[in-house]
Amino acid sequence: MLQWRMPVLETWLCVLARDPSAAKTRLSGVLEQAPRASLATAMLQDVLAVAGAVRFTRRLVITESELVRDAALSAGTEWFHVPASSTNVAASAAVRHAENAGAARVVLLAADLPYLVPSDLEMLLAEDARVVIAPDRHLRGTNALVLAPPSTIEPAFGTDSLRVHRERAREASTRADIVTSRGLATDIDDPEDLRLLLREPGVGRHTAELLESVVFSVALP
Repeated sequence: MLQWRMPVLETWLCVLARDPSAAKTRLSGVLEQAPRASLATAMLQDVLAVAGAVRFTRRLVITESELVRDAALSAGTEWFHVPASSTNVAASAAVRHAENAGAARVVLLAADLPYLVPSDLEMLLAEDARVVIAPDRHLRGTNALVLAPPSTIEPAFGTDSLRVHRERAREASTRADIVTSRGLATDIDDPEDLRLLLREPGVGRHTAELLESVVFSVALP
């Protein structure tokens, strides 16, 4: 039987959350800007609620957005301001900040994981590899990246990031462990993902409440 290990004291969680007003653009064909922003915010709130149930040395939301900052503070989470930029610029800034402050390990986590539960994060932390990757359900992108130490490889989030992260681990002469679970694999980016979200139960409280609202009374092609 797999035994969960508590994370080392120097493990930081960094949730990568862009401004909700600019988020989820691939849903623009089925959702207006306001409900897209509301969905992004609700999923972030659920991710932060889950993170609060798992022991980390520090929990930070990495963002340029004051709205995200307020959501972080309401969840009892710190925030780290990074000017509007790409996900990888924000991730690299978070890694440098964590390492400079003495973190031995950093978990970079997507903010749009409505099915995430505490055991998903515990499963990530139970791995002892220097690089741990949680891919999306299509086995192409990356929804969580664990680096120990934080500078082991440079983050490369994006469409083909699973392959790139594995290649960078090989170049760094280290192994990359792969961790999969429903909560870590199910991010919401496009209409297909939204159909799954509307169909499959088990989402966090904030996302569930939003799905019950009139905002999501839309016909998906």
